[in-house]
Amino acid sequence: MAQAKAAAQEMSDVCKQVLARIDRERQNPLPTPPKGKMVGWIDRPQRYRQKGGLVGVVTAQIAPGRIDVEIFGENQKMVRRGAIYIEHPDLINRASTQMGPGGCWYYIEVEGNQRFKPPKEDYEWHLKQLDQQEERALEDEKRRKKQEEERKLLDERVNQGV
Repeated sequence: MAQAKAAAQEMSDVCKQVLARIDRERQNPLPTPPKGKMVGWIDRPQRYRQKGGLVGVVTAQIAPGRIDVEIFGENQKMVRRGAIYIEHPDLINRASTQMGPGGCWYYIEVEGNQRFKPPKEDYEWHLKQLDQQEERALEDEKRRKKQEEERKLLDERVNQGV
């Protein structure tokens, strides 16, 4: 514990901020269903509340809470890139409820079941992304410290006239 505190004190402010953001996101990860999972899709959140949407299948995980989805509509198939989770904080905090071309996705199981919770495995992708971000941040911090030490050694040599 004392070592962790000492290491944290030696970290750059940027690294501390990145790690703090990662910790916040870990407390409230966003579900991101795997490729092949069936989801509902709508172009606007208010339409979902009014009459529901169309059914689609996840074709890719793009970012936490964002997916590409192939939608099966009336005698047609559509692909929507970057569909955002209907309960995504970016969507909830936005003043406008009009979405971009990606629209919104939601769990089909929610219809008629307000107690539905996304499956644990749908959070794993986001948590894995956070683990990778944390690893990269710590590696960057190590590189920064090493460069700083090398710079100090070089400055000492220059000052000594070597």
